Amino acid sequence: MSWLQSNTDEQTQEGPFGSPGGLTRRAFLSSAVAAGLAAAETAPAGAQVPRARGAWTNVTANVGGKRWGFGGLTYVACVPGRDEVIASVAGNGLWSSSDGGGVWIPLGTKGQIRHRTHQILFDPQNPRTYWVGGSYAAGVFKTTDGGTSFTQLGDVQHVDGIGVDFSDPYRRTLLAGIHEKTRNVYLSVSAGATWRNIGDGLPAGTNYSSEVVVVTDKILLVGVGGVLGQKTSGIYRSEDSGKSWAPAAPFGPAGPALLAANGDIFWSARGGKLYKSADKGASWKDTGTQAPSTLIEMPGGMLAALRRGQVVVSSNGGQSWSQVGPKCPVAGYGLAYCEARRCFYVNQPTQQTISNGIYRLDVS
Repeated sequence: MSWLQSNTDEQTQEGPFGSPGGLTRRAFLSSAVAAGLAAAETAPAGAQVPRARGAWTNVTANVGGKRWGFGGLTYVACVPGRDEVIASVAGNGLWSSSDGGGVWIPLGTKGQIRHRTHQILFDPQNPRTYWVGGSYAAGVFKTTDGGTSFTQLGDVQHVDGIGVDFSDPYRRTLLAGIHEKTRNVYLSVSAGATWRNIGDGLPAGTNYSSEVVVVTDKILLVGVGGVLGQKTSGIYRSEDSGKSWAPAAPFGPAGPALLAANGDIFWSARGGKLYKSADKGASWKDTGTQAPSTLIEMPGGMLAALRRGQVVVSSNGGQSWSQVGPKCPVAGYGLAYCEARRCFYVNQPTQQTISNGIYRLDVS
């Protein structure tokens, strides 16, 4: 039996909103990682593990306004090199805070971004330029002025993962995976002006093609997975801009991939393992530990993630993990780290407006 066959009966869990695009993508792994990380709580020798400076602080404040859309806080990210955290509120756009979450201001033109943000990609050359992808409305936006204004890129709708070719100084090649759709991956070679579906080249019978990675304009990755139990899941790779696809790994992804600064690619799998590729997605290696959800990279190459509200870090590529500070008062869904303020942010999704949606942990 091939991995393509054996992986079709992968067991998944449904999120609190009844879709794999909700809590499922990052948080359902928490029960599976508990055992896998329990034996790896000690940091490797010489690792500079952050130390908490006090308890978690509720910094929800005025984020999102008085009434949030269904799904609530869907994403949190910190702007590289700046003391700024961005939070996405379903239906009410992106909000920014530059004082540690004390006060939040709406970004962009009022009402412009209405989707449930799934991913933000910051330009490594200029983090005030970034791309935003989300579902249940217009899909992909770009800002070049730090969020003062946003431009909708083409007419692609209902997006989950996004990818940008950062090897091209003109950022012409973009990729978008469509939420809860099979064989739906949209490619733009015009910086987002126009899009075409290249997902129809994926094999018939594959699962949701929601997560994507752009390595170069030629090398593209699609993470195929979801709650469709009779569908095939895995990582597919193209070396010809999506004209053809080949299976690269047998695991279905649990959320977006992490492209590390050194070129390594990390991807958490549904079922609890963390995989790494050091050759542009051509081959994948099990890191040997259970995968925490919401994986991010900190300055210096250290990885950070969540485990049921507990921040954990790894300085050896996910082979072992160490706890940082106390658990957050909420289970958590998204994680971000701000180097300028030296703190972590955690958010939780919700079906209604709440007063405890975002927390901050200051670290040394």
